Amino acid sequence: DGLESIEGELWIVENDILTSLSALENLESVEDNFLISANFNLTSLSGLEGLISIGGLDINQNHLLTDISALSGLTAFGGDLDIWNNYELSTCHIESICEYLVAPNGYVNIYSNAPGCNSEDEVAEECGIVSIEESPVVSHQSSVIGRQSSVISGRTNRT
Repeated sequence: DGLESIEGELWIVENDILTSLSALENLESVEDNFLISANFNLTSLSGLEGLISIGGLDINQNHLLTDISALSGLTAFGGDLDIWNNYELSTCHIESICEYLVAPNGYVNIYSNAPGCNSEDEVAEECGIVSIEESPVVSHQSSVIGRQSSVISGRTNRT
């Protein structure tokens, strides 16, 4: 019935023809970081509506991405939050992101997106959060021993 959980990281990177994440519709958890990067034709995260738990989230350089609302159902969100260089993304104030910003578990980096999603303060304001306390400083040391990583890549060589 499809992939339900990943005991490690999930990277969806550099896939120029990727337009949908519908193949991941049964995914419920990613133990570590979930990276969605440089998928230049991806416009939404539809297909991730069933995702409820992630270790961290990094969404960057998806130039046509306009919709991350599929992540609204996240209830367990640990680690860092990075949303940057998604030039068409103006709405980041979805429920799970707003709840994370109230008490972040790591670094928060939100920048170089469309107005409305251009900074942590901007998103917090859209969420109705009165003030954001400084994110806690956490160590970026990590161990890769005994960890699995899943990489979905569509890198193509161009001549």
